[in-house]
Amino acid sequence: MVSGSSNMDRLILTYCNISNDFLPKGLNFLSNVKDLNLSGNNFTTVHAWIKECHLLRNLKLDNCSHLQEIRGVPKKLETFSVKGCTSLKFLDLTVLPACTAESCSLKELIVDDCVYLQNITGLPQNLDLFSAKSCTALNFQSISILLNQIVDAIGKKKNTK
Repeated sequence: MVSGSSNMDRLILTYCNISNDFLPKGLNFLSNVKDLNLSGNNFTTVHAWIKECHLLRNLKLDNCSHLQEIRGVPKKLETFSVKGCTSLKFLDLTVLPACTAESCSLKELIVDDCVYLQNITGLPQNLDLFSAKSCTALNFQSISILLNQIVDAIGKKKNTK
Protein backbone atom coordinates (compact mmCIF):
# COMPACT_ATOMS: atom_id res chain seq x y z
CA MET A 1 0.00 0.00 0.00
CA VAL A 2 1.29 3.41 -0.92
CA SER A 3 1.98 5.61 2.11
CA GLY A 4 0.25 8.95 2.55
CA SER A 5 -3.20 9.98 1.43
CA SER A 6 -4.66 9.43 -1.98
CA ASN A 7 -6.36 11.91 -4.28
CA MET A 8 -8.56 9.30 -5.94
CA ASP A 9 -12.32 9.73 -5.77
CA ARG A 10 -13.28 6.11 -6.36
CA LEU A 11 -11.66 2.98 -4.97
CA ILE A 12 -12.72 -0.58 -5.68
CA LEU A 13 -11.07 -3.31 -3.61
CA THR A 14 -13.51 -6.18 -4.09
CA TYR A 15 -12.66 -9.77 -3.17
CA CYS A 16 -9.11 -8.88 -2.11
CA ASN A 17 -9.03 -10.94 1.10
CA ILE A 18 -9.00 -7.75 3.19
CA SER A 19 -9.17 -8.45 6.92
CA ASN A 20 -9.76 -6.34 10.04
CA ASP A 21 -6.05 -5.48 10.24
CA PHE A 22 -5.99 -3.61 6.93
CA LEU A 23 -8.88 -1.23 7.43
CA PRO A 24 -7.57 1.10 10.19
CA LYS A 25 -4.09 1.08 8.60
CA GLY A 26 -5.54 2.12 5.25
CA LEU A 27 -7.35 5.16 6.68
CA ASN A 28 -4.85 7.72 5.33
CA PHE A 29 -5.11 6.14 1.92
CA LEU A 30 -8.94 6.31 2.03
CA SER A 31 -9.30 9.83 3.43
CA ASN A 32 -10.20 11.49 0.08
CA VAL A 33 -12.25 8.67 -1.40
CA LYS A 34 -15.89 9.49 -2.19
CA ASP A 35 -16.95 6.11 -3.56
CA LEU A 36 -15.60 2.99 -1.80
CA ASN A 37 -16.38 -0.61 -2.69
CA LEU A 38 -14.99 -3.24 -0.30
CA SER A 39 -17.42 -6.01 -1.29
CA GLY A 40 -16.53 -9.67 -0.83
CA ASN A 41 -13.80 -9.20 1.76
CA ASN A 42 -13.14 -11.02 5.04
CA PHE A 43 -13.32 -8.34 7.75
CA THR A 44 -15.74 -8.91 10.62
CA THR A 45 -16.07 -5.34 11.88
CA VAL A 46 -16.20 -1.89 10.37
CA HIS A 47 -14.75 0.14 13.22
CA ALA A 48 -15.52 3.76 14.08
CA TRP A 49 -12.46 4.85 12.01
CA ILE A 50 -14.74 4.91 8.95
CA LYS A 51 -16.37 8.07 10.35
CA GLU A 52 -13.08 9.85 9.64
CA CYS A 53 -13.62 9.42 5.89
CA HIS A 54 -15.39 12.77 5.70
CA LEU A 55 -15.70 12.82 1.92
CA LEU A 56 -17.18 9.33 1.59
CA ARG A 57 -20.61 9.43 -0.10
CA ASN A 58 -21.07 5.85 -1.33
CA LEU A 59 -20.05 2.75 0.61
CA LYS A 60 -20.57 -0.77 -0.69
CA LEU A 61 -19.84 -3.77 1.54
CA ASP A 62 -21.88 -6.38 -0.35
CA ASN A 63 -21.20 -10.09 0.18
CA CYS A 64 -18.86 -9.60 3.13
CA SER A 65 -20.04 -12.87 4.64
CA HIS A 66 -17.95 -12.49 7.81
CA LEU A 67 -19.14 -8.95 8.59
CA GLN A 68 -20.90 -8.97 11.97
CA GLU A 69 -20.80 -5.40 13.20
CA ILE A 70 -20.72 -1.87 11.83
CA ARG A 71 -19.62 0.61 14.50
CA GLY A 72 -19.93 3.78 12.49
CA VAL A 73 -20.68 5.37 9.17
CA PRO A 74 -19.51 8.72 7.79
CA LYS A 75 -21.94 11.55 8.45
CA LYS A 76 -22.22 12.60 4.79
CA LEU A 77 -22.84 9.08 3.49
CA GLU A 78 -25.58 9.07 0.83
CA THR A 79 -25.67 5.44 -0.36
CA PHE A 80 -24.90 2.41 1.82
CA SER A 81 -25.17 -1.21 0.67
CA VAL A 82 -24.50 -4.37 2.69
CA LYS A 83 -26.32 -6.90 0.48
CA GLY A 84 -25.57 -10.52 1.26
CA CYS A 85 -23.73 -9.86 4.53
CA THR A 86 -25.05 -13.08 6.02
CA SER A 87 -23.36 -12.70 9.42
CA LEU A 88 -24.58 -9.14 10.05
CA LYS A 89 -27.03 -9.05 12.96
CA PHE A 90 -27.16 -5.41 14.01
CA LEU A 91 -26.86 -2.15 12.10
CA ASP A 92 -26.64 1.09 14.06
CA LEU A 93 -27.24 4.25 12.05
CA THR A 94 -27.70 6.50 15.09
CA VAL A 95 -24.11 7.58 14.56
CA LEU A 96 -25.24 9.78 11.67
CA PRO A 97 -25.10 13.17 13.39
CA ALA A 98 -26.48 14.98 10.36
CA CYS A 99 -29.74 12.98 10.56
CA THR A 100 -33.00 14.25 11.94
CA ALA A 101 -36.45 12.80 11.50
CA GLU A 102 -36.99 15.11 8.52
CA SER A 103 -33.58 15.28 6.91
CA CYS A 104 -30.54 13.09 6.45
CA SER A 105 -27.72 12.78 3.96
CA LEU A 106 -28.35 9.01 3.75
CA LYS A 107 -30.79 8.47 0.88
CA GLU A 108 -30.29 4.81 -0.04
CA LEU A 109 -29.88 1.85 2.30
CA ILE A 110 -29.74 -1.67 0.88
CA VAL A 111 -29.59 -4.64 3.26
CA ASP A 112 -30.96 -7.36 0.95
CA ASP A 113 -30.18 -10.98 1.88
CA CYS A 114 -28.83 -10.15 5.33
CA VAL A 115 -30.71 -13.17 6.63
CA TYR A 116 -29.58 -12.80 10.27
CA LEU A 117 -30.08 -9.04 10.48
CA GLN A 118 -32.35 -8.51 13.47
CA ASN A 119 -32.21 -4.84 14.30
CA ILE A 120 -31.62 -1.58 12.49
CA THR A 121 -31.46 1.42 14.80
CA GLY A 122 -31.45 5.05 13.75
CA LEU A 123 -33.13 4.36 10.42
CA PRO A 124 -33.77 7.76 8.79
CA GLN A 125 -37.39 8.34 7.86
CA ASN A 126 -36.74 10.16 4.60
CA LEU A 127 -34.83 7.52 2.65
CA ASP A 128 -35.44 7.48 -1.10
CA LEU A 129 -34.66 3.77 -1.17
CA PHE A 130 -34.70 1.20 1.61
CA SER A 131 -34.48 -2.40 0.47
CA ALA A 132 -34.50 -5.32 2.90
CA LYS A 133 -35.35 -8.31 0.70
CA SER A 134 -35.00 -11.69 2.43
CA CYS A 135 -34.25 -10.11 5.81
CA THR A 136 -36.47 -12.61 7.60
CA ALA A 137 -34.96 -12.09 11.07
CA LEU A 138 -35.80 -8.36 11.37
CA ASN A 139 -37.47 -7.52 14.66
CA PHE A 140 -40.91 -5.94 14.91
CA GLN A 141 -39.58 -2.42 15.47
CA SER A 142 -37.47 -2.47 12.29
CA ILE A 143 -40.36 -3.92 10.27
CA SER A 144 -42.69 -1.28 11.68
CA ILE A 145 -40.34 1.51 10.58
CA LEU A 146 -40.15 -0.02 7.10
CA LEU A 147 -43.94 -0.28 6.82
CA ASN A 148 -44.38 3.33 7.99
CA GLN A 149 -41.99 4.46 5.27
CA ILE A 150 -44.00 2.57 2.65
CA VAL A 151 -47.25 4.17 3.84
CA ASP A 152 -45.62 7.64 3.84
CA ALA A 153 -44.24 7.11 0.33
CA ILE A 154 -47.66 6.07 -0.98
CA GLY A 155 -49.23 9.11 0.67
CA LYS A 156 -46.67 11.44 -0.91
CA LYS A 157 -47.28 9.93 -4.36
CA LYS A 158 -51.05 10.42 -4.01
CA ASN A 159 -50.55 14.07 -2.96
CA THR A 160 -48.38 14.83 -6.00
CA LYS A 161 -50.98 13.54 -8.49
